[in-house]
Amino acid sequence: MSRLNLTEHENSPRWQKIIDHAQATVNLFSNTPYKIKKEFRDPHHYIVFVSIDKRGEVRSLSYNCFSRDEMEKVAYKMSEHFDLDIEED
Repeated sequence: MSRLNLTEHENSPRWQKIIDHAQATVNLFSNTPYKIKKEFRDPHHYIVFVSIDKRGEVRSLSYNCFSRDEMEKVAYKMSEHFDLDIEED
């Protein structure tokens, strides 16, 4: 049996972990990515990843960001990965 090496994942940037998680949920539930929203709920910045499941219901995941700069970076990287537009809230 092979061992799982988590060192590579632990050293990856936070934005990559967020994208990996969003992609895993899309794959697991066969959802279709719909949009990415940037939100500010005082005092936190959030990225909201919205997808549509097989039954047509809207599903969303919120990711807390530590700063506005991080929110901008994660939103940009997610929009590139999923080929979606970014919506400002």
